[in-house]
Amino acid sequence: MAQPPPQQPQQPYPPAPYGQPQQYPYGYPPAPQPRAQDKTWMNITAFVTALCGISIAGIVFGHLGLGAAKRGEADQRGLGLAGLIIGYVQVGLVLAAIAFYVIFFIVFIGAFAWADSGGSL
Repeated sequence: MAQPPPQQPQQPYPPAPYGQPQQYPYGYPPAPQPRAQDKTWMNITAFVTALCGISIAGIVFGHLGLGAAKRGEADQRGLGLAGLIIGYVQVGLVLAAIAFYVIFFIVFIGAFAWADSGGSL
């Protein structure tokens, strides 16, 4: 018995000749893909709000922008990272200042109370 010769694999859609529009199956072009700049505003907003001193917004938009950049939905990853870092540094400085003032007033009030009680060395 003779076997039929093996056939060459065929491409489902041959490439369009030069200068002619691409033909799509069923007459519809593929769905458009989201552009990378769709969520870039989050990274820019994170940086600007962190520079303006609105650290919580910088942190929130920094995390959102970095997530979008990781998924490929945003550009300017560096601005989001900078906004995130600046926001966390500002929060740390505010917490350190609050801790300093609390400790200062505790020591200050304690010194007055000690002096009023007639304490001496």
